[in-house]
Parts: sequence; C-alpha cells; structure tokens
Amino acid sequence: MKIFISILILFISTLTFAQLHDSGTIQGVVLDKENNNEPLAFASLYIKDSNITINTDFGGNYMLTINPGTYTLVFAFAGYQKIELPNVIVEAGKVTTLKEIVLNTIEGVSLEEVIANANPKK
Repeated sequence: MKIFISILILFISTLTFAQLHDSGTIQGVVLDKENNNEPLAFASLYIKDSNITINTDFGGNYMLTINPGTYTLVFAFAGYQKIELPNVIVEAGKVTTLKEIVLNTIEGVSLEEVIANANPKK
C-alpha cells in the first residue's frame, strides 16, 4: 500500500510539473503617473477577448502564468485611461518581463481638494 501511495504522489507531482513547464509567465509593474510614478495597487490586467483577469499587489506588481501564445494585454483602473499592449508573446517555460506600465488619469476626473462643511443642529 505504501508503494502504491508513493507512486501515486510521484505521478501527480510529475503531471503538475509538466503543466507548469508547458506554460509561460508575464510579469511587470503598474505605476500611477498622478502620484509621481508610485506603484498602483489593485490595478486590473486582463487578456483581451478572454475571461482571464488579475490585479496588481500593493507594490503594483503582477505575475500571470498562461499558455504559450500571442496576447493583447489591457491595463485598467477606475478613473484612469486604459492601456492596451498588443502582441505580447508568451513562450513555454519562459518569463516575459514587460516594461513599466504607467497609467494616467482621465482628464476631468482628478481632484485637487475636497472641502466638507457641516452645520451642527441647534
């Protein structure tokens, strides 16, 4: 029975490694132009014409493991202009590191300051 379990675990780990080796990785960072190119946390990255979507972490970093192919990536954040990056090539077993993506706000959405006034009831 121990031999059977050992063989089963070896088989499953071999399949898992084979699947990871057949895919490629896209990685990079998204920055916020309005905040002096600080990292933009929770920006969206999705593959155009698919349902594959991820978000950046607190440091604006992203990492997406996907099957080999050529993709159009879309970077977006509420109130910011979308950026489409066509012809991103993903190769099996390789990491594709993209240049920094800098998102800019949509004109008219940026606020300089907010003033809140309150009148206490008498």
